[in-house]
Amino acid sequence: MALKSEQARVLRRRVLGGLIRNLLLFSGAFALACLVIETFMVPSIANWVADSTSSWRTLNSSEQFQQILTDQGSTMPTSSTSGSTRPSRAATPTMRALSPRFKAK
Repeated sequence: MALKSEQARVLRRRVLGGLIRNLLLFSGAFALACLVIETFMVPSIANWVADSTSSWRTLNSSEQFQQILTDQGSTMPTSSTSGSTRPSRAATPTMRALSPRFKAK
């Protein structure tokens, strides 16, 4: 449909120009707001959630780590065991999930 009058052409230019300008301004303001929230608010919210939903355990030595693994029923190879560096069966699913070598092609 061709615009027949000069008034219609001017109106279309003004409306489309204002729409594009407002869209760019809104997008820039939204991106700036997201950046500010991500930089200043997300870390404190994440720390609050982590502190309120989990307990932190600090291990002072590898012996404590081995004891916790033993208590949970899984073991990791140590240098004192037969010299093998292969992971135990308990660690294999996690390693498959993390390693790109095990991902399906």
